[in-house]
Amino acid sequence: MKEEKLIKFIQLLLVITILHTTLFAFKASDIHLPFYFKNEIKVLQSLDIHPMFVTDQTYIRMKQKIDKVQAYFFIRSLEEGKVFVATLKKMLDKAHIPDTFLYMAMVESRFLANAKSKKKAAGLWQMVPKTARKYHLTINSKVDERLDPVKSTKAAIQYLTYLHQRFKKWYLVAIAYNCGESRLAKALKKAGTDKLSVLIDPKKEYLPKETRRYVRKIIITALLAHNKEEILKNVKHPVKSKKTPVLKEVKTKKGDSLPLISKKLNVPVKVLKKYNPHLLKGVVPKGKKRYCIYIPEDKINQKHAICANEPIYLYTVKPGDTLFLISKRFNNRLRALKALNKDLKPDKIFPGTKIAVIGTPSKKKNVKKIVTPKTTSSKESNTTGQHKPHSEKKEQNTTQKQDTVHLPKKDMIAPLEKNGTSEHNGSLKPKQKRR
Repeated sequence: MKEEKLIKFIQLLLVITILHTTLFAFKASDIHLPFYFKNEIKVLQSLDIHPMFVTDQTYIRMKQKIDKVQAYFFIRSLEEGKVFVATLKKMLDKAHIPDTFLYMAMVESRFLANAKSKKKAAGLWQMVPKTARKYHLTINSKVDERLDPVKSTKAAIQYLTYLHQRFKKWYLVAIAYNCGESRLAKALKKAGTDKLSVLIDPKKEYLPKETRRYVRKIIITALLAHNKEEILKNVKHPVKSKKTPVLKEVKTKKGDSLPLISKKLNVPVKVLKKYNPHLLKGVVPKGKKRYCIYIPEDKINQKHAICANEPIYLYTVKPGDTLFLISKRFNNRLRALKALNKDLKPDKIFPGTKIAVIGTPSKKKNVKKIVTPKTTSSKESNTTGQHKPHSEKKEQNTTQKQDTVHLPKKDMIAPLEKNGTSEHNGSLKPKQKRR
């Protein structure tokens, strides 16, 4: 009896394979069909969908419309969003959610973290405000955490997990995510079954047309992803790197601007904006003492990462100073110091030169207290010359024993402005008396 069932199942698979070969849009020379079919069954099973779904006529027509142009844009989207893809996949795997839902995010937003819709949905997972706030995402004029690639994914995972606990099958989870759990519950009650073929039957209209196509889109997108290597053989698209980086969290100080963080980490502002679109004003919120931003691991030097939550000062070079001595004095790595001062040449440091330094000095003996960094408003920066005159007390500039470098008084060191401007462009002037 078992053997007969097995033979019938194999015959069924053969029939499906023939149908697949006949109806699929790519030519046999384009895609290795048996390999493709194997992946197709794998994708369907990951969503708890029966293999017979491959005979669904609408699904077949959608596959037939796929051409090399669409495949090209698919591969390009994967390549441009590769950091998000790798990060989301890692998080979904850890939460034991099928990686097919990774391509649900692609269907939702094309892996654009700042994507927004007319229905007020936003982010990689296209969450509406009500759902986002339910899962503790902050939305205000300064921060929209639906655009936060990590926090929004954590919220999406919570929501997907809840939906699976309620509806038990992953394809129902995808449907509920698109049309809402209440709408799905009504459709299930009206249909009297949870079979996918019945629920998405266009004649019955248990679900909206958009939702009926939504499930098929996810399957096809996941299918293309599983056959990426085969597609690349026939689609001319440069793949920049095989190893895909993931997003890393870096702690920053509250109130820091992206230009300032860019200087600290030696990471372009453009990169910071791309992976932190949730900072609507380009400034770290002041609600928390420490706040994490995201940077691809291949874009950041880990030696610079510790600089992100440290203040930056503008230091006036004194006789006897060298970059090495200054780096030691401020407990900076020499490489980080050079990164902060790209235009500065080590052999051309003269007394009076202004350089950016990070943090507080390691040696405090015979050293004046360093100014605590404060946010400089635009009004303050425009009225630098209107400050009260300083004390006429002379400063000591000589180098003591054990290479102890005397720092200038606090009126000689000023924190860089929060907007990232520096002395080099003349927008920040230290409070220095003339000799």
